[in-house]
Amino acid sequence: MALKAEGSRQGGSDEDVCLICFEASPPPIQSGSSLAARAGLAHLGCRVQAAQTLVERKSSRRWWFTCQTCEQRFTGAMCIGLANAWWSQVRDRAEEDPERLAAASNLATSLYSQGKHAEAEEMQREVLAV
Repeated sequence: MALKAEGSRQGGSDEDVCLICFEASPPPIQSGSSLAARAGLAHLGCRVQAAQTLVERKSSRRWWFTCQTCEQRFTGAMCIGLANAWWSQVRDRAEEDPERLAAASNLATSLYSQGKHAEAEEMQREVLAV
């Protein structure tokens, strides 16, 4: 079932909306998980907030790279966006910090899966340097 802006039922807006906040602006992006087409649309910021909340509640970092709804890995722009957001939150920690290492490894894997091999190698060196 596609999510639409509120006015669509009455001949109003037919915009795609974020599955988390139900807002159409800015335009949400595809999560890249197994949620099909419009059902997988979300704002990166909404996914970041959801990941932060779930990590705190469920003590699992997997929410940075796994969809909270279908539990499949994110792909595409959402995958890279979440990986960058997680890395931004932990990059200033001690080099041997386990979450910092996990975030760096996740970002390297995300970059590599999107064909950004040089950037992925740079991140991998960050992990291996420790």
